[in-house]
Amino acid sequence: MKKSGYANKYKLEFESFEEYFRNIKAFGNNENFKDFCSIIYNLEDDEIQKYYGITEQQAKKLISDLDNFLTSQILYLGNLESKLEFMFSEDTSLMIASKFYDYPTNYCPGYEFNMKLNKSKAIKYFEPIGLREELLVDKIIWQIDTSQKYLNKSQLIAYQIINENNWERPIYFSSFLDKENYFGLESYLYLEGLAYRLFPIKTEFTTNDLVNVNSYKMYDNFINKFKWGKLNYIDESIENILFLLRADYTKLSRGLFLAQAYDAAEQVISHCIKVIPNKKVNFDYYTVGLVHSYYRLRKFPEASILTLMIAENVEKELEFYNSLSVELKSGLTQSYIKPKQTLEELMILAKQYEKSENTETYKKLKQIYDKTINLK
Repeated sequence: MKKSGYANKYKLEFESFEEYFRNIKAFGNNENFKDFCSIIYNLEDDEIQKYYGITEQQAKKLISDLDNFLTSQILYLGNLESKLEFMFSEDTSLMIASKFYDYPTNYCPGYEFNMKLNKSKAIKYFEPIGLREELLVDKIIWQIDTSQKYLNKSQLIAYQIINENNWERPIYFSSFLDKENYFGLESYLYLEGLAYRLFPIKTEFTTNDLVNVNSYKMYDNFINKFKWGKLNYIDESIENILFLLRADYTKLSRGLFLAQAYDAAEQVISHCIKVIPNKKVNFDYYTVGLVHSYYRLRKFPEASILTLMIAENVEKELEFYNSLSVELKSGLTQSYIKPKQTLEELMILAKQYEKSENTETYKKLKQIYDKTINLK
C-alpha cells in the first residue's frame, strides 16, 4: 500500500498502520491482528480499492502477500493434530475478522499438513497384510490446493478421522470421486477395488492413469470376491460405472505386470473382457488400456484382436457423426474427439510395439482413420 494514493493522502494514518503491521505476532495474537487482516481482505471490494487509491492488481498482490505471511507464521509446522486444535479453538485471539460475518471466525494457518507415524506401533496393524516396517514413512505430508479458500465440513471430518484413528482401522475413499474429494492425500492412496485405502507409504504415481494399486488385494477382490452379472438393462449411469471399471482393470493389470506377476496380469485382462463384454458395453476409449496391457505382456495376437474390435466400434461412431449436418455436429464435438483420440492411441501402440507400419493391425487402423478422419 506504500505506493497507493492512500499512503500519500493520509500519511500519518498510514505510518501508524505500517508500525503495527511490523509488530504483528504469529497466529494473530496481537489484539489488532484481526483488524489488519480485515482491512487487507476487504480490498477484494471495488469500492474499498477506490477508497485506498489502489488497483485491482495491487489489491490481489496485498491479499496474496498476507496469505503468504500467515503461512510463514505457522508455529505448528503443519502438524495435523495441532492445526485441528487451532482451527476448532474458541479463543477469539486465534480467529480472524471476516467481511461476511459480524463476528471473528477460525481459519486454517497454511496449506501444508503432516502427521507423524509411530512405526513400531503402526506396523502391528500392517504386518498381517504383508507390509514391512521399512516401507512406512516417518510422517505423511500433504498439501491442499492453494486456490482453495476454505476447508469444508467433509474435509475437516476426514482429517479428524485420520488424526484420531491412528492407523488402527483401515480408512477408505471411493474410487469414483473427483480429485478434490481426496483432500490432498492422493500420494498415500492405494487402489484395492472400488475404493482407495490410505497407507503411510508414499505412492510413486498420483495421476488418474498412473495410480498405485495394492495389486494382490485388488486381484483377490476382482477375480475371487466380487460377484458379476445382471447386466440386462444398462442405463447411462451404469454404463459410466462399467467404463470406469474397465479402467480399474487396466490399472490392476499394470500393477501386476510391474510386480512381475505376468500370468495374473493376463488373467485380469481376460476376466474384464468376460464380465464386461463388448456385446453389453462397446469396447471404446476405456478399453485401450487393456490393449496396452496385452502389448506389455507381448501378447500380440490378443492385442490385435482387441484393437480391431475397438476400431470397429469407433468406425461406426465416426460414420454416424460424419452423416450429421453441420448444425448437429457443433453440439456433439465429443462424439468426434473421443473416437478420434481412441484411433490415434491405438495406432501409436501398434506402431510402438509391432515396430512397423506394415502390420495388418496398423494398416486397418490407418484405413479407418483415413476413411473417417482424413476426409477429402
